Amino acid sequence: MIGRHSLVSLLQVFDTQFPSGGYAHSLGLEGLVQNGVITSYEDLLSFTQEEVLPCLTHTDLPIFRFTYNSVMDAKYSWIQKMDHLSNATKGTKEMRSSGIRMGRQLARLIQNIWGEDSEFLQHWKEVDAQLTLYQWTPVLASFCAIKNTDLFQSMTAYSLQVVQSWAQASIKLIALGPTQAQRYVARIGQEISRVVLESEPIEMEKIGYFSSRWDIASSLHENAPSRLFIS
Repeated sequence: MIGRHSLVSLLQVFDTQFPSGGYAHSLGLEGLVQNGVITSYEDLLSFTQEEVLPCLTHTDLPIFRFTYNSVMDAKYSWIQKMDHLSNATKGTKEMRSSGIRMGRQLARLIQNIWGEDSEFLQHWKEVDAQLTLYQWTPVLASFCAIKNTDLFQSMTAYSLQVVQSWAQASIKLIALGPTQAQRYVARIGQEISRVVLESEPIEMEKIGYFSSRWDIASSLHENAPSRLFIS
């Protein structure tokens, strides 16, 4: 795999300004606000600790790890399994479709930006041939593996990006100021290393997490008469 400039690539692709379409998605936060589950900074902090971080621990991060290792070991057929598992573990149509939208946009960007590197492109084509849905998590994990970024750092960056997406959306949805939003990122950021470590022993058959409040809010948001975000 490719190791040159791997940290730079990691920082670039996980930057919130990277145009993978994440800005159009609140990752379920808008539905939770509309449903009255989250209306304040304290609610946001509590829900993230009680539901978002466990979801990362038991679902997204294990899928990220299995995908990453599959690419590193050239077991490319497993990528398709992870792609479909990532889709299946999302509880609502809205969350599944948003993950696919972001993943497909990310895949196009990856090929357009890094495709001039023939070595990278060779590995990426092996991955791309297995991705049928293009869920966001396995696409990102595959990119990190090809770029040979450190797995722990990649999973940490992935988790932080989720938290940052919620922070950005919260500025519009619950009127958090930029400083308070960054306080939220800093507070949750202290727990990310623990979350990544706790996700490491989780085996394939144990992957999955269920949040009834999150799923109900997402389902209602899908048919809301007005909304700021796609999901």
